[in-house]
Amino acid sequence: MRIYAHRGMRRQAPENTLAAFSLAIRHGFSIELDVRLTRDEQVVCLHDAELGRTVPVDGMVWGYALAELQALDAGQWFAAQYAGERVPTLAAALELAIPETHFAVELKCPGIERQVIEVLREKRMVPQVFLFDIGIEDVHFATRMKSIGADVRVGRNCVALHDFQVLRERHFEAIDVIMAVTRSGWLTAGLVEIAHQHGVAVIDTGVHDLTKMQQCLDLGLDGICSDCPDEVSPALSHHVS
Repeated sequence: MRIYAHRGMRRQAPENTLAAFSLAIRHGFSIELDVRLTRDEQVVCLHDAELGRTVPVDGMVWGYALAELQALDAGQWFAAQYAGERVPTLAAALELAIPETHFAVELKCPGIERQVIEVLREKRMVPQVFLFDIGIEDVHFATRMKSIGADVRVGRNCVALHDFQVLRERHFEAIDVIMAVTRSGWLTAGLVEIAHQHGVAVIDTGVHDLTKMQQCLDLGLDGICSDCPDEVSPALSHHVS
């Protein structure tokens, strides 16, 4: 099972920064991160469209050029020791990777697909990355991504059984990974097996305690995404298949 640190080790370092990503890699985890486009069409790691929560400036991400964003402090809000941390580009995040590091990259704004894939190719990271977006109503997302890059791995969000059934009815067309939001407990071992029969991996996106981690292990999931990967990962060593 692959463990993704959600926005990096966001409980120990400011989210979506090189500090948070580096810490995750040192712990042996893979990374989930969010990307948006700047005014000059550079791909940066930021979750919010509106600045202010993690970067001390008003306005929207797309209203700033990369150099303007990187002149701002993206770490002081979290802790004084991270003062001076900058908003990283996707390219800089990928450069941290070691061979064992994989990335789940969430596209947080439309029209960003080509720029993201260009970065993956430039850094030769296509095999270690899959791309997904939160807009589950966009049923053509996966096929659109594959039309841009046939070798790019694509994920889709499933927040309920209905979403899974829609993908199943389409024979999981162009889908490589399911990002399952399972707060309502809809995911079963049978559904995981159906996905596996189609060559689709299944990752639970909200695993923040050992009880949920054990459930994921029992379901035979391929990965989890967690705010506290260091707290749930010990369950792996105690799991008996």
